Amino acid sequence: MTTVPRPKPRPYNPEHDYTVRVGELPVAWGVGSHLVITGHDPDGNQLWEFNGFAAGPDHEAKTVGLPWDSSDTIRVYFDPGPEGWHGHNLRNQRAVRWGSLDDINEFRRVAHATGDLINHLNLPYRFDTTNSNATVAELLRAGHVDPNVLFRYGGFKGLVPGYQTRLLKPGLY
Repeated sequence: MTTVPRPKPRPYNPEHDYTVRVGELPVAWGVGSHLVITGHDPDGNQLWEFNGFAAGPDHEAKTVGLPWDSSDTIRVYFDPGPEGWHGHNLRNQRAVRWGSLDDINEFRRVAHATGDLINHLNLPYRFDTTNSNATVAELLRAGHVDPNVLFRYGGFKGLVPGYQTRLLKPGLY
């Protein structure tokens, strides 16, 4: 099985073994996946989580965006807690960044700022393009992680519509 490339093996270093991961939450009877970005400490404990959700006019997250509801927008939500919304239910989690706590906090800062920009634009939610998976790919790009590397090294277990959709023009972050 091919996996995302890892750094060369080295001794365990709790100062530099923090990770940013992308995981899948099965949806649509396991056919599709809702992608989630999480940050973890060296012991694997979740520190925070980013999700994209459909939201109504009040900006409250909806569990499922409705294809026929043209008033929904895509929004990025950040949860600083260890449980988050979905972190404990994710499958196929893959580390995409390794480093110190400062390193992953910098990724979190950039992802948060990019999420704020996406939220400010009030982009329409579309279940097949501008959706939660598109937000994850955009946050990865902003954090200098090529989202296509996950496709090149084994892909996802479920379908991830929207993952190839750009929400922001290159150079905005």
